[in-house]
Amino acid sequence: LNGLTEGTGSAQGSYDPTVSMFGRYLSFRSYAATLVPGDTNGAADAFARQILGAAPTTPFFGPAQRTSLSGGGAQATGGTGADTENPEISGNGSAVAFQSGFSNLVANDTNFIVDAFIRTGIFPAGECTFIEASLPGYTAFATRFGLDPCSNAGSPFADPDGDGFTNTQEQSGLGDGNPVLGTFTRYFAEGATKTAGLNFDVRIALANPSPAVVTGEITYQLPSGVAVPATPFTLQPYERATVLLDEQPGINENGPAAAYEFATTIKASAPIGIDRTMTWDKSTYAGHAETGVVSPSRIWYFAEGATIGGFNLFYLLQNPSAQPVTLEGRYLLGNGQVFTKSYTLAPNSRFNVWANVEQINGATPLASAEFSAVFTVTVGANIIAERAMYRGGSPLFKAGHESAGITEPATEWFLAEGNAGDFFDEFVLIGNTTGSAALVQADFIVGNTGTVNTRQYTVIPNSRFNIWVDQEEVAPGLFPFRSGNTDVSVRIRSLNGVPLIVERAMWWPGSSDTWYEAHNSPATSRTASRWVLAEGEHGGPLGWQTFILVANTGPAAGTVRIRLLLPNGQTAELTGQALAARSRTTYFLADLLAAAGLPTTTKAGVLIESEGAALPLVVERAMYRNANGQTFVVGTNALGTPLP
Repeated sequence: LNGLTEGTGSAQGSYDPTVSMFGRYLSFRSYAATLVPGDTNGAADAFARQILGAAPTTPFFGPAQRTSLSGGGAQATGGTGADTENPEISGNGSAVAFQSGFSNLVANDTNFIVDAFIRTGIFPAGECTFIEASLPGYTAFATRFGLDPCSNAGSPFADPDGDGFTNTQEQSGLGDGNPVLGTFTRYFAEGATKTAGLNFDVRIALANPSPAVVTGEITYQLPSGVAVPATPFTLQPYERATVLLDEQPGINENGPAAAYEFATTIKASAPIGIDRTMTWDKSTYAGHAETGVVSPSRIWYFAEGATIGGFNLFYLLQNPSAQPVTLEGRYLLGNGQVFTKSYTLAPNSRFNVWANVEQINGATPLASAEFSAVFTVTVGANIIAERAMYRGGSPLFKAGHESAGITEPATEWFLAEGNAGDFFDEFVLIGNTTGSAALVQADFIVGNTGTVNTRQYTVIPNSRFNIWVDQEEVAPGLFPFRSGNTDVSVRIRSLNGVPLIVERAMWWPGSSDTWYEAHNSPATSRTASRWVLAEGEHGGPLGWQTFILVANTGPAAGTVRIRLLLPNGQTAELTGQALAARSRTTYFLADLLAAAGLPTTTKAGVLIESEGAALPLVVERAMYRNANGQTFVVGTNALGTPLP
């Protein structure tokens, strides 16, 4: 294949052959000077040619084309004089990449070393011309899911949704049959519509932040591993939708089983906002919320955890794989004590650890304690982990909060939400899972005033540490958060490089003797210039109130635009919303809806984007309802979803 005619070869050596995805095009390097006219540089060049016809068995032998040429078509010269090497043709046959020490292939190549190059347009249509002949029906299959068969994602051998099956395998019935379902995937380990003692209402909020239609499905994993029907969905551009899990087949609260507890996996064809809200019972006297977990992990960290003072603590562990998983749980008490236990999770299941009664070596050392926790997979695939905490027995679980775990410690964390003083008690929980003490600085960012108070702490090895923001003495005799109701975002930094895990819990109203509700969120180590919040509602039967918390963590002021995402795709955008440097701004959803000329009694998602220079933002959402004369008798909070 490397000579002037098929089967003849060349007088000089040829090397490094590669072929395109259907084998029609060949690239190689050769020292032969007779393959193309005017080859006088005395060095190895890169070549390409067609070697098969319209059908895989059709003979064809096209002329060699030298690909290692300058943009003007001149042969390679100058530079180090090193040969052109390692040519590789693209899957669709339209480009060849190679390395070369010659200096005339592009302008201003003066570094006198070997560089990498690519030449495109050698065979303009490439393999795309032959896809249908080689794979009948594939073009229609790819087009049905919005894929261009000639693109990288649309290639028959690509896996755009990352589920382990190529597009042609999906076409043949392997995988889920949808090549883009799971391009964006989120997980929830917690979920229940009915338990032995309490019924829950669970709703999934979905928000499409793009001008394109998004499709997807929701699947469920029970403790038994028994299969449950999936819930498909379609989101129109900028649409926000609600899925009530209580009404879904197999987990319907009116079903015959005594309890329906489950984990949830949501796959979509493009990035969307996904939030879960759980309330209980039918009078909706308490609730919690969380945004979807990005991916399974081998290790999960939880800073918060308590079984003292009437708290019930549960860890929810989801195994979304088809094989059993073994993991180790480590519980780190505030005094440095560590307790460990091994667990096994069945395939496609959800497992529950009730810390209050957990037996470890014949005892219940977690029954009345405050601790952080770490769950590490020792055998098997990665898992999802969440933690739920409840307080009160009359009514059952009168107050509660819930959070997904953290998958990797970091030296800097951000918490956008926060309020301390007379009504709210705000706690920042820090876990140090290492063998070294951490020197920690907390920056308390006071609303959008530009005021930042700081204080430093030492967190001992393998321990859990608690900052009660309301009672913090940021300077001798100065307690700025004891009274009033002050918006306080928090940044946590490890000054000596010891990585940490961080969460925030808020309880209300007043002191621990009068608390009747709470919410919790993990901190984020990531800022982004675009965020989407799926959940949000103002008014409605339960009288919800929604607040959007936007922290600008950077040293420069800027502006954002806010797009409101309503059911049925109704949308509007507010521009020029100013954010001060190192500040936290609170937006009331009803005010945004009114300013945009939209209905103010509605469910709504929110897309927040920097205008101009990208701002390092962190976005959260808090929702509350009043009932029976009590303020914020139900409250939830969740971190937003950062977008590319």
